[in-house]
Amino acid sequence: MNLRFLLPALLVAAGAAYAQAPSTFDDCDQVVLQHPNQERGYRCYIALAGRSGDWDEAARRLDALVAVDPDNYLARLTLASVEARRGGQNAELLYLESIAAFRDRRESDHEVAARLGYSTFLSFRGRVGESGEQLQEAMNTAVQAGDAVLAATVSVHLARTEYYQALYEAAERRLLKVRETLFRDGDGYQQSLWLGVAGSVRWGMGRFPEAMNDFTQQAELLASMDDPYEEAVARSNVALLASIVHPPNQ
Repeated sequence: MNLRFLLPALLVAAGAAYAQAPSTFDDCDQVVLQHPNQERGYRCYIALAGRSGDWDEAARRLDALVAVDPDNYLARLTLASVEARRGGQNAELLYLESIAAFRDRRESDHEVAARLGYSTFLSFRGRVGESGEQLQEAMNTAVQAGDAVLAATVSVHLARTEYYQALYEAAERRLLKVRETLFRDGDGYQQSLWLGVAGSVRWGMGRFPEAMNDFTQQAELLASMDDPYEEAVARSNVALLASIVHPPNQ
């Protein structure tokens, strides 16, 4: 058996980040009401839908926010991600509208998040060239904004693309270039994204102890952030890798 083809699960949410352990959609509504211009409240809907499987309710709540304020493009961007997950027909239009609005408003961090989400959307539909164009545009936006952490985050997404292409050495080189920046100045979710992609890359290279360490660190980080949804993904990778490296006695 070629262990490299037993691939780990990768976190592929836009920005790879969620709010901390929401319990109800009403909780999400309250966070958004209190912090309407911050992404964390909107990510709450994705976190809760991911845990409960109720993507329809998440879409209904976000639709209601957009109906009240059509210029709420954080809600539109989050709705794009929800629609993509539940097979909605308007996900692509919502991504494009969000990108255009954030670009016009010069909100570089939100524009980058929108482009990264759209890139993932395109990639999973086999539109690899267009996905790569969005990644490059995201990098251009981050560089023009002079935001080193934002550029480093885009680099991790580029490394993930190289991982999917089995360009493991190139992906690891890219990751190592931005590790210090993200672990010094980035937030916990940006660090978690790095660890998840690094673990996957090292898994692909057959360096299983290092991959195990990356996924274990990722799970512990997410646990400290009280995010059981993404922690479960990281721990499933730890368990799968452990079962491959140390199979139970037959």
